[in-house]
Amino acid sequence: MTSASVRGSFGIAQSTRPLLLLAALLALLPALPARADLGSPTLRDKIIAQHVAVYLERVHVRRWKLDDKRSESMFDSYLSALDPQRMYFTAADVEGFKSSRDKIDDYIKSGDLDFAFKVGKVFLSRVDECSKRVKKLVEQGQDFTADEYFQVDRAEAAYTSGEKEADDLWRKRVKVLLLEKLVDGKTMKEAGDEVVKLYENFAVRMSKTDGMELLQIFLTAATMTYDPHTTYMSPDTLENFQISMRLELEGIGASLQSIDGYTVVNQVIPGGAAARDGRLKPQDKILAVAQGESKDFVELLNMKLSDVVKLIRGKKGTRVQLKVRHADSEGAELVAIVRAKVVLADREAHGEVLEVKRGKGLSALRVGVVVLPSFYMDMAAAGRGVKDFKSTTRDVSRIIRKFKADGIEAVVIDLRMNGGGALSEAIALTGLFVDTGPVVLIKHLNGKVDTRNDSKKGADWSGPLVVLTSKFSASASEIFAGALQDYKRAVIVGDRSTHGKGTVQQLMDLSRARGGGEPGKLGALKITLSQFYRPSGNSTQNKGVVPDIELPAVSSHMDGEAELDFSIEFDTVEKAEHSDLGLVDQKLLRRLKEKSRKRRGSNEEFSRIEKDIARYRKIRDRKKIPLKRSRYEAEKKKFDPDDAKEEKKDPKDTAALPDDNEIKRDFYLEEVLSITADYVAALKPASAESYRRLARAALLLGETKQGRALIAEGLRKHPGSGLLQKLKKGPVK
Repeated sequence: MTSASVRGSFGIAQSTRPLLLLAALLALLPALPARADLGSPTLRDKIIAQHVAVYLERVHVRRWKLDDKRSESMFDSYLSALDPQRMYFTAADVEGFKSSRDKIDDYIKSGDLDFAFKVGKVFLSRVDECSKRVKKLVEQGQDFTADEYFQVDRAEAAYTSGEKEADDLWRKRVKVLLLEKLVDGKTMKEAGDEVVKLYENFAVRMSKTDGMELLQIFLTAATMTYDPHTTYMSPDTLENFQISMRLELEGIGASLQSIDGYTVVNQVIPGGAAARDGRLKPQDKILAVAQGESKDFVELLNMKLSDVVKLIRGKKGTRVQLKVRHADSEGAELVAIVRAKVVLADREAHGEVLEVKRGKGLSALRVGVVVLPSFYMDMAAAGRGVKDFKSTTRDVSRIIRKFKADGIEAVVIDLRMNGGGALSEAIALTGLFVDTGPVVLIKHLNGKVDTRNDSKKGADWSGPLVVLTSKFSASASEIFAGALQDYKRAVIVGDRSTHGKGTVQQLMDLSRARGGGEPGKLGALKITLSQFYRPSGNSTQNKGVVPDIELPAVSSHMDGEAELDFSIEFDTVEKAEHSDLGLVDQKLLRRLKEKSRKRRGSNEEFSRIEKDIARYRKIRDRKKIPLKRSRYEAEKKKFDPDDAKEEKKDPKDTAALPDDNEIKRDFYLEEVLSITADYVAALKPASAESYRRLARAALLLGETKQGRALIAEGLRKHPGSGLLQKLKKGPVK
C-alpha cells in the first residue's frame, strides 16, 4: 500500500482483507458486470445445486449436515453477498424473504432456486432505483454546513424503513462522495457529474447480470458458511482458474478492463499476438469485434467484460477483427490479429541477481532474488502425462542454476503476493532447498494424518536462504515457509504473520460427477477436504507463519484468516521427525534483528511506514465520517497531517510489494538485502560446524554421496578448514 492509497481511502469504507480467495467475488459484486432479465432457473442450475449439496454433506472436512441451522447462516450470507453494507435492500424486502430463512438447505438439496432468483431480481431493481435516487440528490444540492455523520460500517446496521429513511441514508452517502471530490479540488459540477456517472454505470453493468452469475454468487454464499475457501466456480470462473494455474491461454495476448462502459486495454502481454502486431496499446478502447473475415461486428459498449473476453479469446490460428480507438486519436482503426498461444510470463517465477555493498576491502555480495507470484502447475498437462508440463518448481530450479553460474552467495525468495496454489508444487519447491524429508502433514476427513515428503535426493541450493512473506502470503506459501522454518533452513522476514490458511481444497468437476459430459460444463466446487500442518505438527490455520524478523508494513495490520467468517479452528497434530539443519538459531537471529532495528531507526522511509500504519489504523477503526465540510477537512488533516508535503515529494511505495516482472529495488528490499548480507557474514565463522552437522546427518542416514557433496561445498567456501579436511576422509564418530 502506498502513502497515497492510505490518504485516498479517507472518505470511502474499504475492505482490508487480502483478496486471495475466489470468494472475494462476493464482496466485489458491485463491480461484476452482469443481463437485464435474469429469467428463471434452468435444469442445469438445478443439477448444479444438487451436486453441491451432496459434496458439502459427504466430503467437507467439517462433516456438517446441510440443515436448518446452516440454512439460517446461508440466508444471511446471501443477503450480505449482494448488499454487504445494507444500502439497497429495505426492511420490507428482508421481511418478505424471511419465510425462507430456514429453507435454504431444502432448496439446494432439491435444486429449487426460485428463492435465489427472486432475491436477485429484487436487488437489481433496488440498484436501478438507487441510481435514479443518487441523480436526484445530486441535482437538488446538499448542505455541507449541517453537523451530521455517515456511519462507516453498516454491515450490522438496520435496513431502511420507507422512502424517507432510504432517501436520508443515500443523501449522506452522496455527501461523503461529493466531499471527497470537493476536497480533492473538483468543482461542485465536476464532483456531482462523477458521482452520478459512478452509479449510472454501476446500474448498467448490473442490469446485465445473467442466471449463471447469480447462481455462482448464491451457491458461493452458501458454501462459504462451511469455511471461507469452499466456493462454487461457474464454467467461466473455472476456465480462468485453470488458465491461472497453467499460465497460458489462446487469444490475442491483452488484458482488458471496463471503464465507463468501454472495453479498455490494460496491458499488452509481451510475446503475444497483439504485441507482435504492434498496433494495440494500453489505454486503447476496443469498440467492436468480428470473427474471421466477417463484416458482422458486435458493438461492445456497456457489454460485460466476461462476454467481451469470450468474443476476443479463441483458438490459435484463427482471426479476430477489432475496431480500436487509440488513446491518442479520435478516429477508429480496424486491427485484425491472428490468435496465438499466450504465455502469462508476468505471473511466472522470475529472478534477478542484485549486488549488496559490504565492508571496506570486500567485494559486493551477489544475491539471487526470486519473485514467486503463485504455486502454479498445469494440472491438465500433468494428468495427460506430459513430461515438461508448466511447473513452479521447474522454473525456480532453472533460475537457481542461472544464479549459481552467476556466482551468487545467497538466495531470497519473495512470497509477499503469493496466495498459494498447487500443494504438490509447495512440496517439490521445498525440496530444492533441503534433502529428503517431511514437508507437510495432512489430516483427512477420517482423522488420519499422512506425511508428504520431498523424495528428491539432494538440494539445488544449500547456501544461505531468506524467505520474504506478508499478510498476503497464504496456503502453499505458508507450507513452504513453515517447513523451511521448522528445518532451521532459512531466515523468514516480513509481516508479523502470513495469512493463516491451513486447509486443503480440491476441485470437484460437477460435469464428471454427473457421470460424463463435457469437463467444466457445469463448473466446479472447490471444497475443503483436509487440513495441513508443518513438520513440527503446528497448523498455520488462523495463526500463519510468524517471521524470524518482522519488518513494519501496513499489510501487517490487515485482516487475515482468523478474521474471516466461518474460519476453521487452529489445532495441532503429532510432529514428524525432521532434521535440524542448524542454519538458523536464536543467537544469530538476535544479532540480525538488532542490526536491522538500528538501520531502520535512521531510515526516513521506514519512519514513514510507521506513520502510514498509524494513519491506516485510525482510518480502519473510525466509526463515522463527518458531513460538515469544515469538520471533514479538519478530520482529514488529522488523519493526514503531512498530506500536502508528501504529495510534493512524490512518495515511494511504503509496502514495497512486487509489481509484475519488475523487481523493485526500493528501501524495503534494500533492508531485506542488508539482512541477507548480515546473515551470510554471520554464517561464515560457524559454517564449518554447520556443514559438519549436515554432513553427519547425511552420512548417518546412509546418504554418503550427499554428505560428501556438502563437505565439498564447504571446502570450496572454506579451503583452509582443517575440520572439513578431516571430514573428507570419512564419517564423523
